[in-house]
Amino acid sequence: MPKTVFRTKITMVKEDFSKSFFESTTGIENAKADWQSQGKILGYHGTNSESDNQRVYICDFIDEDTRNLFRVIPEVDSGMQALMVHNSNNNIVTYYDEQNVETSDYD
Repeated sequence: MPKTVFRTKITMVKEDFSKSFFESTTGIENAKADWQSQGKILGYHGTNSESDNQRVYICDFIDEDTRNLFRVIPEVDSGMQALMVHNSNNNIVTYYDEQNVETSDYD
């Protein structure tokens, strides 16, 4: 039976292949693992396009309030700020899509 989750999707696109995508921080990874073990984050994955000019991260939270609480964890907030600075400095365009979605991924 499908479950409604609050999905955060971050898509980053670069035109200059000599530039690197931002690598996640230890603080974000530790918080993500902790919240996943608590059942607050249901799933998380990232992929690069075959041409390596696009990276997509998808994180499914149990609800929007949980996502909002996650985002203000100091280690997560500083990591996201670092991502935005890195992307801005390297002309990497960042798109955000956040919405409730129904998925059967967690049945």
